[in-house]
Order: sequence, then C-alpha cells, then structure tokens
Amino acid sequence: PRTCTSTADCGPGLECLGGEGCGTPWTCQPALGRPCTADYSPFCGCDGATFYGSSSCPSRPFLHRGPCGPIDAGP
Repeated sequence: PRTCTSTADCGPGLECLGGEGCGTPWTCQPALGRPCTADYSPFCGCDGATFYGSSSCPSRPFLHRGPCGPIDAGP
C-alpha cells in the first residue's frame, strides 16, 4: 500500500487511514464510507502542530488526541 499524509495523496476511491502515533505509517486504503462525526476535536499532528478534525475520522497522521503542548514533567 502507498503511504500518505492525507487523503489528497490517494487516488479516487481511496482514503488515507492509520492509527494513533507517528511511528505507524498511514496508507491509502479503499474508502470504507465510514461515518465521520461532524464535531471537531484537537489532535497533535506529527509535525508538532495542533490541527482539528472529526473525532472519529482525523484527516492526517497524529501523535495523540488533544492539542500539542509542553510536556508536564511533574513536580
């Protein structure tokens, strides 16, 4: 499968899919017609920038759910 960073990298009938974490490549896969929610949630992108997307169908690879920010090392 072809690796991708967004569905724009894929051909007709394909979408860019993958899991949480930047170590797992996303690939162009057949569009499953999965229902995407209309809410917009923050995701920390693999580039370190926060982006917003459907909580059930993020639009690109992400490090984790939630905004990017400084790591709290604790007390």
